[in-house]
Amino acid sequence: RICDCNGVSKGRIMAAADAGQRDMAAVCAITRAGSGCGGCRAQVQAVLDAMGGGPAETAAGGDNGMAPARRPGGGIAAARAGGLRLVG
Repeated sequence: RICDCNGVSKGRIMAAADAGQRDMAAVCAITRAGSGCGGCRAQVQAVLDAMGGGPAETAAGGDNGMAPARRPGGGIAAARAGGLRLVG
């Protein structure tokens, strides 16, 4: 398990990346990994890097250690279009 706060496995992160979500903001919005304490964000980014993902993104232009702000409909719509099922 990568994210203990939200019970997100490496497999869920990889599934999101396989569905086209290759940056930190999109993966966190879809899987909720990194949106609790934020302690797993480096591990999430490492998985994305290993899969050829894009650079890390920061919230509001600065790295404050918090999860990125959600974009209305963006992540959820992309997840559904990619065939992912949101849980939780």
